[in-house]
Amino acid sequence: DRAIIIWNGQTSTQQGGMKAGRAIYTELRDVEDIRRNCPLVSAASPEIFREYTVKNFRRQTEVGVRGVNHEYGRIRAHYMDSGRRLSAEDVQYGRRVAVIGWDIYEKLFPGSNAVGEEIRISGVPFTIIGVLAKKIQMSSYFRSDDLCAFIPYTAMTSLNQVRYMSVIVLQVANTAMEEQAIQQIRTVLARNHKFDPNDEKAVFIRPWGEFEKIISGFRIGMEGLMLLIGALTLAIGGVGLMNIMLVSVTERTREIGLLMAVGARRRHILIQFLLEALTIALAGGVIGFILSLITCEIIGTIPFVSAIEGDPSG
Repeated sequence: DRAIIIWNGQTSTQQGGMKAGRAIYTELRDVEDIRRNCPLVSAASPEIFREYTVKNFRRQTEVGVRGVNHEYGRIRAHYMDSGRRLSAEDVQYGRRVAVIGWDIYEKLFPGSNAVGEEIRISGVPFTIIGVLAKKIQMSSYFRSDDLCAFIPYTAMTSLNQVRYMSVIVLQVANTAMEEQAIQQIRTVLARNHKFDPNDEKAVFIRPWGEFEKIISGFRIGMEGLMLLIGALTLAIGGVGLMNIMLVSVTERTREIGLLMAVGARRRHILIQFLLEALTIALAGGVIGFILSLITCEIIGTIPFVSAIEGDPSG
């Protein structure tokens, strides 16, 4: 199932005597109301994002810290390299525990076991209960998950005073009914914050399907570009072959005359030249293919996305 992300916005229409341009900030009660009143939503998590210095006894690094609940890992497709995700009890009791991203693990605990170790987030001690597996992301908001630590939102108050959500992350029970679920969500938020349910700028609700459309658009564009390049290459090759055959025929007019003099018909001469052209084209294609294989073997892999994400598999 795909995630839906709700961003704070600003009203663009008047409602209930309140002027347009009023800032809307989602709160924890919104998450609970969505959970109770939106039957098409299967999971919901608040998310409070801040940037802090995280250190252990030897190293430190700047990371993003996300205050979330126990459903967040399932919504965002978090897979564990070691340890476990946040539990409902961690959230209920506000335990100072953390799940860290892979890049944080490599910076603070390279080559060692991090589960059970202590880190300090802005000077406050937290116990590591899990390390996320390396996550390849084509897009992310705030920061990549590999560069984030995930703690119970109830423990976020030990770091900062928190009232408003950075975003709310949801998951619908059935992706086929995503639009209906978004309408339910907007209705609940409109009632809580007194704005017009049709005002799409009051809160921005972004289903993951929109990101998929963007990525799909890039893919289709690249495929179209490759097709265009291939077609132009074939056309140029065809024109080149045509010119070669034209020169060949022009230079061999005496040979053609002799063939016709000894009884060769027009089709015989035409077939001879076509076979010569076909032989040249096939030979050139085979040689070009072999040279391409050799060149690719020498150059090796050029891992565009994996180079960005640090994925050694290429």
